[in-house]
Amino acid sequence: MEASRGNFWAPASPLLPRLNPTCISCTPPWHDPQTVVFTDAWKAVLYPSQAGLGSVLLATRRHVSRMADLTATEWQDFQMVVMALEPALE
Repeated sequence: MEASRGNFWAPASPLLPRLNPTCISCTPPWHDPQTVVFTDAWKAVLYPSQAGLGSVLLATRRHVSRMADLTATEWQDFQMVVMALEPALE
């Protein structure tokens, strides 16, 4: 169901979307056609309103009210995702 590249995964085949209309975190990445890449803790999706071509939204895969509530592992994963996406967005 997924194609893996290191710690990143991308949906391998398109499925019929089953989006949660109120919560991006509650929609599994393989059911969100806008998902570009995801990890255990994060998913990057194309920003719904493309003000700038290639804009992405980086969302946690669990409900987190504040960035201070992230675990150490989630922070490390966040940094890894940002470092991987940043060159593609420049």
